[in-house]
Amino acid sequence: FDDLGILHDASHLSDESLDELLEQTSRRVVATHSNARALLAPKERHLADRHIAAIAERGGVVGLNLYGVFLAEDRPAMLEDCVRHVEHVRSLGGAGTPVLGSDLDGGFTPKDLPEELRHPRDLERLATALAARGADDADLDRFRSGNWLRVLRSTL
Repeated sequence: FDDLGILHDASHLSDESLDELLEQTSRRVVATHSNARALLAPKERHLADRHIAAIAERGGVVGLNLYGVFLAEDRPAMLEDCVRHVEHVRSLGGAGTPVLGSDLDGGFTPKDLPEELRHPRDLERLATALAARGADDADLDRFRSGNWLRVLRSTL
C-alpha cells in the first residue's frame, strides 16, 4: 500500500496494530489526535513512548487531543495538562513532532475540554502557555500549523 501515497494515522490503533503498521510501511505515520501514555494510566488509546519516537523518526507528527479524560485522570483537565503532553512529545521527537490535533470535531461537549480551552478562540492560551515554558515563535508556528503543513505537502 505504500505506492498509493496513503498517510497512515495511528490515533485509533492498538499497540499490536501500530507495531504491524510500522513493520509493513516505510512511509510517514502520524497520530492526528493522541496523547502520551507515560503521563496517564496505561491505556492503548494513548501512545507509548516507543511509538512517539518511531513516528518522529519517520518525520511524522503527534497531534494533541484536547478531550479532558485523555489529558488528566480523576479531575478536570487543565491547560497545564496540555502543556505537559506537548512537552513530553517534543522531548521524544523534537520540535517537528508535536502539533495541535484537538479532536474538536464532535463526540464531546465544551465541558469535556480543559477548563481554560473550552472554545476554539481559547487556543491562543495554549500558545501563550507553551511560550511561557520556553517555546519560541518558530516552535509555536510549527505546533500551530507548520509541522502539519510539512507533512501534508510532502505527502501530497
